[in-house]
Amino acid sequence: MRILIVHHGQLPGGNQPITGGALRAWNHGRALTAAGHEVHYLHREQDGPGGFSSAPDLIRHAQAIHPDRIICLQLEDAPALSELECPLAIDLYAPRLIEAAHQENLAQVTTQTLCALAVGDAFLVSNARQGHAW
Repeated sequence: MRILIVHHGQLPGGNQPITGGALRAWNHGRALTAAGHEVHYLHREQDGPGGFSSAPDLIRHAQAIHPDRIICLQLEDAPALSELECPLAIDLYAPRLIEAAHQENLAQVTTQTLCALAVGDAFLVSNARQGHAW
């Protein structure tokens, strides 16, 4: 099965710092590859060459990969990916709503979260407690 993992940040390798989301994407990919799946990664343009720059650009890049399944690690990318008519798993690894309450962007993140939850076919969490929180 061809699986596309959409994330932000640079994957491990080299001497650059790694974000939690990119590390989680890389670990998903390692596990899926070990299970025999073909894994492709797609990141933002600012994170390196070959990345996407906008929602329409994300759709174009994703369509070119022809995924059978998609894992999305950034809630704000989920609505665009839902247009591909491919099963979409949303990784809810970060407590985005709790973080947003302390960063003064709660309204924006709440909207992004609700939009992502509306389009996801499956949801991933780090542990049972996090699942209960969501």
